[in-house]
Amino acid sequence: MLKYQAQQQAKLKGVGLASDPMKPKPNQPPTVEQLQKLLEREQLRNKLLNAMLNIAEDELQVPIRKKFGTKRSIK
Repeated sequence: MLKYQAQQQAKLKGVGLASDPMKPKPNQPPTVEQLQKLLEREQLRNKLLNAMLNIAEDELQVPIRKKFGTKRSIK
């Protein structure tokens, strides 16, 4: 999976996307529209990562997520 991601990122670098339109210019605060697009993008990324974890847990039958509420063992 990581190899595939690296290949895709390498392809995108060669496309000629010099600057990310979501990044504000120096010394200029981001606009509301830019912030909304960034929020939508991050929410989609969050859903995607959760789906990947769910699939991995189902296929591998191994719990991946951290179990909250567990206490550290004292040695």
